[in-house]
Amino acid sequence: MSFTLWARDMKSLASITVLKALPSERVRALEARCEWRDLGPGQDIVRHLDTSQVVCFLVAGRARSVIYAASGTVVAFGEINPGAMFGEITAIDGQPRTVGIEAVDRCLVAVIDHQGFMGLVREEPEFALAVIKQICANIRGLTERVIEFSTLSVNSRVQSELLRLADTQGRITGDLVILPDVPTHADFAARVSTHREAVTREINRLVKEGILEKSDRGIVIKDLGRLKGLVRQATEV
Repeated sequence: MSFTLWARDMKSLASITVLKALPSERVRALEARCEWRDLGPGQDIVRHLDTSQVVCFLVAGRARSVIYAASGTVVAFGEINPGAMFGEITAIDGQPRTVGIEAVDRCLVAVIDHQGFMGLVREEPEFALAVIKQICANIRGLTERVIEFSTLSVNSRVQSELLRLADTQGRITGDLVILPDVPTHADFAARVSTHREAVTREINRLVKEGILEKSDRGIVIKDLGRLKGLVRQATEV
């Protein structure tokens, strides 16, 4: 499907979280100013160490923040879902980008230039506050990850990531939590700083223990309480 047909009814910033407090006329003006990009799976949205100061809004699709080390090791920092803004740190401090952002599946991205972004920061206090809150949330999330990498075993890191997925994308059906878009085991491993085989072993163990179930819907968390208990026990040791 062509970009025009796919994006015809989607070129709207109404779903972008940090723009919620802006007047509707300001959002429409921003939509007109943005460059709209249609990207396929695996394509770079912004590159690691790039110095461009554009800011991006993810309107449709999923992306992820990632670094590819010279050794070939992939370090994944997390998935980015529709409604998110990214690229604001380089726009603010002018330094190279700390991570790259790549499309996981087909993405529609609205890109605003540096001048347009900084104009919003200076002229719209509620937007500036939303940006600050997002940066704070990102710092807290990264701090949590550093603590996990430093103190938890691989199995516990896998369990923690499952809880994170349940919180961000889980669908509750009765007593079950369905994770419909679980990353591949290789991608999962990149998120928790281990290798694919370790992820596979731990997920299979949790299935055997009756905590998880594999189905055509994805991964089902059958006993969320037990999974939380395992992570809580590991963090209290």
